Amino acid sequence: MTGFERTPGRFYVLEGLSGVGKSVTLRALPALMENVRVVATVGEGYQAPRRIFDDGRDVLSRHLFYLAALAAAREEIARHLAGGHIVLAESYLARTTAFHRAMGSQLIHNLDELLPMPDITFLLTCNEEERVRRLISRDGVLNHWRRLAEANKQQILDIYADYTHHCARAVDSGGTVSATAHQIAHLINEDLTCLT
Repeated sequence: MTGFERTPGRFYVLEGLSGVGKSVTLRALPALMENVRVVATVGEGYQAPRRIFDDGRDVLSRHLFYLAALAAAREEIARHLAGGHIVLAESYLARTTAFHRAMGSQLIHNLDELLPMPDITFLLTCNEEERVRRLISRDGVLNHWRRLAEANKQQILDIYADYTHHCARAVDSGGTVSATAHQIAHLINEDLTCLT
């Protein structure tokens, strides 16, 4: 974690393209570990306005909205970290940045000093056929932003690589949710063991 005073907790984030299994894996992880807190990067109070920005077409306003949601999650993340907990989240700053820059946002920010940064980012990937099958079975018809993301997925991945190079671990999420969650739990346990 950078930009924040060192805390006894550890912060892990799941990132990746839509359809790689971030959400379902995140839901499975707490059953595999102790002392875990899951933090929503778009909290409950942001869900109704989220639909407005997701239905709109203005990339800058959408980018700013998602950054505001992360800023709102900041206090909860910091509180759990200060309490010595393992904090898990998905689609954090790397996704917000990669997605919106690939869509054309010109917003430049350096929030590394303002937001708790992950100790490790798990970049989930799976074969393209499986990812697209999951995406379609989950979402049905893709909205404006999902279509743009699919058209610009390589650019999103390139920005992810630049943004997370110092703390990323690639995880193949092409198998079952259980297998992916167990693999990430194992990597987290290895990280925690290295700290002791």
